[in-house]
Amino acid sequence: MLELPRGVWRWIAENGRDLGRIAAGVERIADELAAIRKAMQDDEQKEQG
Repeated sequence: MLELPRGVWRWIAENGRDLGRIAAGVERIADELAAIRKAMQDDEQKEQG
């Protein structure tokens, strides 16, 4: 376990729900960016081939 001050752990515990929502949002953004990148690569390959 990380060596963090007690106050940091308390803050994480109190804000866990919000942090989980933020993490889920970041995951969705990453998924969308990956899909966009793949689509752009596919389009580029079609143009070249």
